[in-house]
Amino acid sequence: MVGVVDLREVESLSKLSALALHKCCSDAIYINLDLPSKLTWYTLRLGREADNERLPKGRYDKNIALEVTGTAPLVDWICHMLKESELVHSIGKGSINMLTELQLNEFQNVKDLSLSKCDLVTHLLKTTYEVIKFPNLYNLDLACLECLTHFCSATIEGIEFPRLHNMYLGGLPELQTF
Repeated sequence: MVGVVDLREVESLSKLSALALHKCCSDAIYINLDLPSKLTWYTLRLGREADNERLPKGRYDKNIALEVTGTAPLVDWICHMLKESELVHSIGKGSINMLTELQLNEFQNVKDLSLSKCDLVTHLLKTTYEVIKFPNLYNLDLACLECLTHFCSATIEGIEFPRLHNMYLGGLPELQTF
């Protein structure tokens, strides 16, 4: 496992444009780093379960897979990476914080979204927008979300998935249909 001390060394690489982090401890999610803003390509796999995720190779330039076991707010560098990410896979209770961050950016860049094993998510979206658009989302995978009851809160009038090609829903015992 790459330690937090080792990750601090990446901060000094001001011309870094590509980054791959694998087999990092999940604690790295909660350590604030000042990564170079010039990253045009990255694949981050933080946490044991996230490292086991089968991510599509070469499909996207900005990929992030997180095992977010804690419910503490995500640190700035992770939030920044999420806003830019095309592929986002999140496992664990803290996925609810990841969803909040993606909502703030209105899911603009996300093309492939996967959430699993988070018993804190009751709604995929909790917001005051009238219509939520996932403008670039091609794949949506929701699995083992024990408390998910609805896609969105009652204050949303609709959800639009103009490019959605694949949707997998599994292990959602509380999901209600209309």
